[in-house]
Amino acid sequence: MKRQSGFNIIELMVAIAVFGVLLGVGIPGVESYIQNGRMTTQINSLSTALSHARSEAIKLNQRVVVCVSENGTSCDAAGTGNGWNKGWLVFVDRNGNGVLNKGGSGVDDCAVGATTDCLLIQQKAFDGTNTLTPAVSVPDVLVYVGDGSVRCNTDSSLATLETCPNATTYFTLCDFRGAAHAKAVGISNTGRISSLDKQPNGSALTCP
Repeated sequence: MKRQSGFNIIELMVAIAVFGVLLGVGIPGVESYIQNGRMTTQINSLSTALSHARSEAIKLNQRVVVCVSENGTSCDAAGTGNGWNKGWLVFVDRNGNGVLNKGGSGVDDCAVGATTDCLLIQQKAFDGTNTLTPAVSVPDVLVYVGDGSVRCNTDSSLATLETCPNATTYFTLCDFRGAAHAKAVGISNTGRISSLDKQPNGSALTCP
């Protein structure tokens, strides 16, 4: 009698059950891996921007502004409350007014001897729903000066920049998973960048 090949109904049901279990275990793991990778990329983009701003301020002995920018062409007005996940600008602020003043068509704003502001980084808004929330010292702008140290607008006035308090000069990146998966970047008053797993004062990170 010829032997029949293939699965019988019981074997097929077992195979489907095993596949379902593996699928249930595997998909959440893949989703977590993707989300972790997205958060790492996003927090690294901020760290890189801040480090570059500090480096350029020292190299040029000029003020370099880092500001939240939703439209990608100018800094958001003080007090708008936009999260930094909306995007940001980094530019050499040659006249010290805190506003991106670019030259017209054909002008190389970053040339040696230029008098207009040199745009270094234009970061677009993050994809998805992740939030990048500033602590109170860096609501919408910070400024690096020629010695590499950083100044904050704790009184929302660029005319009178203040020393940045270490305890409140940091950013927190959150996704839908909440504070348990949050990432943070801190800035010392000397301008150096560090990765944080808690607030500078030792408290746990919080998410909106």
